[in-house]
Amino acid sequence: MHERIALAFVALFSLGCGSSESGPPLDFSGQYTGPSINGMSNCPGSWTTGAMANGAVNLVQSGSDIQFQAQGDTSLVFFIVFGSNSFTGKATGSHVDAVIVGSVASMQGACTYTWKGTVAADLEGDTLSGRLTYTPNTNGHADCDTLKVTGCTRVTDFTYTRPAQ
Repeated sequence: MHERIALAFVALFSLGCGSSESGPPLDFSGQYTGPSINGMSNCPGSWTTGAMANGAVNLVQSGSDIQFQAQGDTSLVFFIVFGSNSFTGKATGSHVDAVIVGSVASMQGACTYTWKGTVAADLEGDTLSGRLTYTPNTNGHADCDTLKVTGCTRVTDFTYTRPAQ
C-alpha cells in the first residue's frame, strides 16, 4: 500500500521535460487524474520499479504561480512521505516546475533525512505529463554516505488528464 501511494505521489509530481519553457503560462488550472508508474531508484528502502497507481491532483493557478494539491489516496501518500499534500511552483509557457520539502524524518543507521519532491511537467491540450523526482535532505552523518542515502534519487512518471477546457 505504501509503495502504491508513493507511486501515485511520484507519478503525480513527476511531470516530464518541457517543450515550451518560454512565454506567458498556459492555463494549467483544473482537476487531473491518471496513471503513474515508479521508475528507477538507487535509494535504500522499499521501492518497486514498474509499480503503477492512479493519482489525482488539483492545480490552482494565479498568473505564473502554481499549486499542486494532491487528492484522495495520492494525498494520503504525500502526507506519509512529505508531511504535506501541496507542491508550489512556477509555470512558463506549457511547462511547470514545482517543489515540496518534506518534514517527515526517516532514518538509515544514524543518517536522518526528509524527502524533497521536485515536479517537472508539460501541458499539451488537457494532458499533463511529467516526472516527480525524490531526493533526500540529510543530516550529513557519515552513515548517509555509507548507506547510500546521500545523492540517491527515486522517480515517478505520470500522465494526467483533466476534463476538456
